[in-house]
Amino acid sequence: MQEQKFVLDLDPIDWQQMELLARVSPAQRLLTMMAASEFALAGLRGAFRRRYPELSPSEINMRVLAYVTPLRGIEIK
Repeated sequence: MQEQKFVLDLDPIDWQQMELLARVSPAQRLLTMMAASEFALAGLRGAFRRRYPELSPSEINMRVLAYVTPLRGIEIK
């Protein structure tokens, strides 16, 4: 049996970003993370709205949720 080697190639550390994050409180870091998450989900929602104009806002939200929460054995068509 041949041994497989796993190579983890990480991005370099962004020291400027680390310094900025160190200056803010944990609460502010959390709020920033939540704002970034909302921004990304809004972009996804807009893309699905253009792709599926016939769906209701609730159905669009379910598609977004299914896209960002992959489940094994379930495919979204």
